[in-house]
Amino acid sequence: NLGFAAAVVLLAFVAVLDGRFQLADTALAVVLLSGLLLPIAGGAAARAVWFNLAIVAAGLFALESYLERNDPVAGHNQRFGDSSSLFVVNDTLGVRPTPGLQTWATLHHGDELVYETVYTFDADGLRIAPPLARDPERPCVLFFGGSFTLGEGVRDEETLPYRVGVLSGGAVDVRNFGFFGYGPHQMLAAIDSGFAFDAASCDVRSVVYQAHPHHILRAAGLWAWDRNGPRYLLTSDGYAVRAGNFSKPRAPEVEIDGGGDSALAKRWRRQGMVDLAPTDAGSDDIGLYHAIVRTAYEKLRARYPDVSFHVLYWNESSPPLFSGDGAIDGIVVHDVTEILPPAENWEETYKFPHDVHPKASTYDLLARYVVERIVAEDGGGDD
Repeated sequence: NLGFAAAVVLLAFVAVLDGRFQLADTALAVVLLSGLLLPIAGGAAARAVWFNLAIVAAGLFALESYLERNDPVAGHNQRFGDSSSLFVVNDTLGVRPTPGLQTWATLHHGDELVYETVYTFDADGLRIAPPLARDPERPCVLFFGGSFTLGEGVRDEETLPYRVGVLSGGAVDVRNFGFFGYGPHQMLAAIDSGFAFDAASCDVRSVVYQAHPHHILRAAGLWAWDRNGPRYLLTSDGYAVRAGNFSKPRAPEVEIDGGGDSALAKRWRRQGMVDLAPTDAGSDDIGLYHAIVRTAYEKLRARYPDVSFHVLYWNESSPPLFSGDGAIDGIVVHDVTEILPPAENWEETYKFPHDVHPKASTYDLLARYVVERIVAEDGGGDD
């Protein structure tokens, strides 16, 4: 009885930490099993084993239930159909998707489905754009940024870049260089490596970078997700130079192929992963951030002399990032709070529930602004 009970506990615990089973269900099953075997167990020692096993399992059930309801990370269950192909370690960008990949993704908050979508990437590993034939003379807009640019949670045709292509009536082509966890350092790395130019294959009129205060931490290598991101150093003249990669060449920690969603298992796997808030950034981090954006702009302008560079800054509850000492000559900054109509509950109106990412309707509003105020003024489609 003792050996059998020990085996039950060990196998269940290992399976949960590996993400194979939900801890709450497993613990509850062990409690019920112990309750059934306790009355028929032979001898006081055997009954003590099953009784104590039931107590331990009940404790785990209570802990798991608490974490699911009170831990914002543990209660968030993000899953990908083929994460091994979606998050491929890459020396240039840190991590990138396999070209031509299509995979599903879901996000649950507890038992509530927040979103369910499919991500489709083209032959360059960019999330797909409206199906226009490649034309090096067609005006186009390059979009850079993280998951806001990628369009986390929305369908392929609902992303900001895709909607800009559609709303322009096909007058401009678009390229979506956004991806999960990216920041301006991936934008600059794509430019430095030539990847951005090779994947463009069009007449680049405008560049749109969606900026968020959290990008400061990402560019400085202070975010746990971006383990292998491109590393840049600030030069004495205010620009950024590549200095290899951050120190941990591993893909981000994600739920693989719909694996288990144990809150305790998530906490276990996140040991040693320190995440920070944008307010934790120091002046040196902010200086490096500005230098990376400035360097990206200058290198784009060297390749495309007439290009305009626009920043869509997600400035809600955030201090100005591109004014005063942060102002960069030649870059036009558009505060998102000035683009989107006022709302009594801003987060509820424009973002997914229980999540920080914008809804499809939000991207549509931003796309209309980009077409009217950026594409039209930059001469997109007027040839």
